[in-house]
Amino acid sequence: MRTLHHPTKGTFAILLIATGAAALLGVLQQRKLLTLREEIASARQERIASTGSVEKQDKPRDRDGLVVEALDLLDVLIAPNAPDLAKRTERLMELLQMADAAAVRSLLGKVGNGSDESDLSKALRWRFSQANPRESFLLGLDDPPSSQLKDVLLWDFRGWANLDPSGALRWYAEAEERNLPLAKEEEMLIAVFAARARLDPKRAIEGFRQHFGVDAGSGAKLAIPRLVGSLRNQGERMGFMVALNRNTAEDSGHGSFREAVVSELSKALVKEPFDEVSLLVDGTFTAEERVKFARNLTQGGFLNPDTWPRWAPWIAALDLPAERGQPIDTMAVIVARNKKRFKDVQWLADLPAGPQRDLAVESYAMVSLESDLDEAIRWMDYLPAGERRKGVAANVARYLEMKDPAAAEALRSKEGVE
Repeated sequence: MRTLHHPTKGTFAILLIATGAAALLGVLQQRKLLTLREEIASARQERIASTGSVEKQDKPRDRDGLVVEALDLLDVLIAPNAPDLAKRTERLMELLQMADAAAVRSLLGKVGNGSDESDLSKALRWRFSQANPRESFLLGLDDPPSSQLKDVLLWDFRGWANLDPSGALRWYAEAEERNLPLAKEEEMLIAVFAARARLDPKRAIEGFRQHFGVDAGSGAKLAIPRLVGSLRNQGERMGFMVALNRNTAEDSGHGSFREAVVSELSKALVKEPFDEVSLLVDGTFTAEERVKFARNLTQGGFLNPDTWPRWAPWIAALDLPAERGQPIDTMAVIVARNKKRFKDVQWLADLPAGPQRDLAVESYAMVSLESDLDEAIRWMDYLPAGERRKGVAANVARYLEMKDPAAAEALRSKEGVE
């Protein structure tokens, strides 16, 4: 990870000297890299001369071969105008994915490492962290301790745990037995809880609650998004929620760990396919949590034109009060205001007859008045006689008055409104 250096105040002469020194360092690094590349090319020519053929380097067979090929590509890390930049950068990342800590240690030794670590070596380590967090973590364990190194190690462990939770947890178990200080770091513990959430959710939940407490305090609230965000698929989420139900049955109040987890999970679920989400929500959420999820679903523009017709009857089945601001009402308003995205409104007619459908139809018709009077009149006819129908009719007549006063008067007479 690259270190940001902040300039201090100095004289103009000092700035000139610093700028010149930086430029000279860059030139020296480039020259050193060119020298290394020339040595590599010479070695290849000697190998070709002795064997009569060119070895394929698509997949190095040993660490030395990988190091040799990677050295020839390192200029892409510090030279934005390097030849075939995209192709060679991609190949370098492939090599770093295959490299182990020893291979990259060898690379660092050839390009400059240590207290005066070069820009090239810093860039190499950052790319290695991106490509292979496990080996990057193991590489860092052998470096001299520092606060910056600790941050890098925690970052790499987190990346490793995301890709290979089993491997990361095995290392952690050994580190815990050896009483390593790094194993006690808060960031390390959160990464461990997140990895366990995927493999052993019961243990993850128990450990998390034991560490942070039953209530979701400030520390827990910062960690819960990482815990929930680690769950990658339907199976992991279902397993976690089943474990949560078994461990937090008495822990569903406001400010609780369970409330915070379900709230965070709901934010992710609103964007997922209907079949998977409805199965999870119906099977593991409480009635109150399902209502909160419905509200999340209709807030923030999460409705998907491909899935909202399926969510409509699901929301209606919650049998909430037919009042303004309820999810079914919010849903109808969103659709009416975004007709270019939500062209199919058959779901309104398909809702079971009753207060929920009447509320949705009324809201849709009232918003449609602003842009499509004929659409509002069409949906008004779906409303049974009563106050909702009269309210829509009165507003339609008011808009119609400007275009066709006679038609407006006829509508008022028919619907019994003034």
